[in-house]
Amino acid sequence: MKRAAVAALEALRSHRDSLGNPHLRDLFAIDPGRFERFSLTSGDLTLDYSKNRIAVETLQLMLKLAEAAEVTTLRDQMFAGQPINITEGRAVLHVALRNSKVHARCDNQGRPLGFILTGGEASDYGAVDDLMALPVTKPKVLLADKGYDGDAVRANLLIRGILPIIPPKANRREPIACDFHRYRGRNRIEGAVKPCLDGIGKAGIRPLC
Repeated sequence: MKRAAVAALEALRSHRDSLGNPHLRDLFAIDPGRFERFSLTSGDLTLDYSKNRIAVETLQLMLKLAEAAEVTTLRDQMFAGQPINITEGRAVLHVALRNSKVHARCDNQGRPLGFILTGGEASDYGAVDDLMALPVTKPKVLLADKGYDGDAVRANLLIRGILPIIPPKANRREPIACDFHRYRGRNRIEGAVKPCLDGIGKAGIRPLC
């Protein structure tokens, strides 16, 4: 590890020791805006890291450590396909080869109508517009797994006159009904689609039917 990175790591460790082990209740009492300060939201996805024993200085020190360790540079080199695996002298295209999703739109018999490929870390929501834009007959009902459970997705389908049959996510704030009897048909459809994608390897399969 480079000298600058070692120094940054030691600074972070020293800061951790100075923080001690406060109770989360006390941290929120001291800073009522803690959730807003330590959370990020993108669409229907919220990342809440306010319930960790951190302060503003913690994030600053972590960013300094990442900069000293050249994390950003290594990330960019990885996405560019450069040989950053110094042991084997080759690229590490994990995001391209081992962590991707195939979003499939099918008819009610499980016959594929089209596919969209996204990164494994990308939200499922991002593939819906492209899948629904396929030049095929508009369905009356659409079955999808809970990865597509978002208010915007549901509203978009209803505006098109399509009834969404999507199980709600466990963290949904307001319960929403799902016709699980009709949803069971998705298992049969996924079984029909999967053999078509055997060559994808470790990619996840996300069918809309």
